[in-house]
Amino acid sequence: MTVPRWSYPPELLEGLARLGARPESHTRPSVVREFVNDLYRYELRRLRDSYRGSALDKAEYHARVVALRKHYWVLTLPPKAWGEICRPKDTPLRIALIQQSATPDPAINVQRAMDAMRRAAADGAQFVAFAELAFTPFYPQQPPSVDVRTLAEPVPGPTTEAFAALARELSMVTVLNVFERDGDKTYDCSPVIDADGTLLGKTRMVHITEYPCFHERQYYAPGDLGAPVFKTRVGRIGVAICYDRHFPEYMRALGIGGADLVVIPQAGVVDEWPAGFFEGEVCTAAFQNGYFAALCNRVGAESHLTFAGESFVCGPDGAVRAQAPRGIDTVLIADVDLSEAEKSHGRRVLMKDRRPELYADWVGKSGA
Repeated sequence: MTVPRWSYPPELLEGLARLGARPESHTRPSVVREFVNDLYRYELRRLRDSYRGSALDKAEYHARVVALRKHYWVLTLPPKAWGEICRPKDTPLRIALIQQSATPDPAINVQRAMDAMRRAAADGAQFVAFAELAFTPFYPQQPPSVDVRTLAEPVPGPTTEAFAALARELSMVTVLNVFERDGDKTYDCSPVIDADGTLLGKTRMVHITEYPCFHERQYYAPGDLGAPVFKTRVGRIGVAICYDRHFPEYMRALGIGGADLVVIPQAGVVDEWPAGFFEGEVCTAAFQNGYFAALCNRVGAESHLTFAGESFVCGPDGAVRAQAPRGIDTVLIADVDLSEAEKSHGRRVLMKDRRPELYADWVGKSGA
């Protein structure tokens, strides 16, 4: 597996050293930034306490606050700037998968997700993806007790508009997953937002299942948008929402559509399948179709299920490039070179040797 690195410019290192921070090449800028911010808040709080306790008069207090802000000038750099100056110049594409637990409150979940997205930007990410239903509880773990349409939102809508504004601010291509309402129907939906904040379109989950703790047919209509591939600032992106990844036909359609990177918003639970199953399944699809795949999983205990986390990125060579741990909230950072897709065995050999004129007769429209 590859480990992302950072390159701190000398002037930033000098400013950080004055504050007692000496990051190394493996230290995430987001961690450094939060550490320095904590120091700044501590010192500012001490100044305020001195002022309130009459140890400082108003003029001296304001003068010291101004001096403190100059001392902590590194905090004037927004997250995007940290990412741009600390990401090594030879990094082809840095992606981030937000592995985050969900509370019952969507507003809290959205705020935490946006904070995580800013941290990812500070770490140099140019692309970010979220897990299945990342901003709400996983509704299908139990049969609905209310009209499911009241739980869903339009796309575009409040969530996509909020993240589109942040994507524009941070210049990040963003893949979400939300419970969508369109008229009287509801869908498991992944909006795709370009780095300028433009909503490029959406993918809807095509295959819908129904079994204990995954009562998805009671929530989702089958997707009707096919298997779109979106041309973004960072490359051609496809989305396979959770259950769709099990179907080779869908994963092949994304490859035929020219996807360089396939994002899989996932709701996979602890020990749902044998160890290594998720990785093996997704890595096989990536190898056969010649693209990168990034599975972003939910994490944490909810009312009926405990989600595993263990999000990962694999390359078109079929190897896992980076993986998050089990059971904790984290941001997985991975560096990928999407030009590998064009040079992959899947693209150069396997896709060219297909015999599509035979397959319809073998499978048949009935799916037999």
